[in-house]
Amino acid sequence: MNNGGFSGDACYGPAGNECHAKDLFWNVDQYDRPAASYAAAANEGRFYDASIPTTRDWQELIQAGLENPSNAWLWGSDGKYWYNGGFGNALVRWSGVGAGSWAPISSSTFSLDRGSGHRNFRYVYSN
Repeated sequence: MNNGGFSGDACYGPAGNECHAKDLFWNVDQYDRPAASYAAAANEGRFYDASIPTTRDWQELIQAGLENPSNAWLWGSDGKYWYNGGFGNALVRWSGVGAGSWAPISSSTFSLDRGSGHRNFRYVYSN
């Protein structure tokens, strides 16, 4: 399904300013969506031709000033290896707008979920 663009009411955010623009072609939710399993969040996104941001997307968005940080762990779409044999779906979090030096390199900004949790998330979508 392609709804021709992810903008306005399709994004999740404050009325009239639901989307955060990323580059020329992408929109991102302004608010965290309600917690869901990774599979449910990814499947819902596919229905709307949206996706959960990758860790690299998150880094670019957060450094560029993505609004409304909740400091909650949010799904990242890429599987990751973490030290000591830890594999799982990426989780990111941040606080403060315009965290120009934010990077997923410490346990305060990056973690893993092995698929059993329910986490908040945001979508990124071409407009």
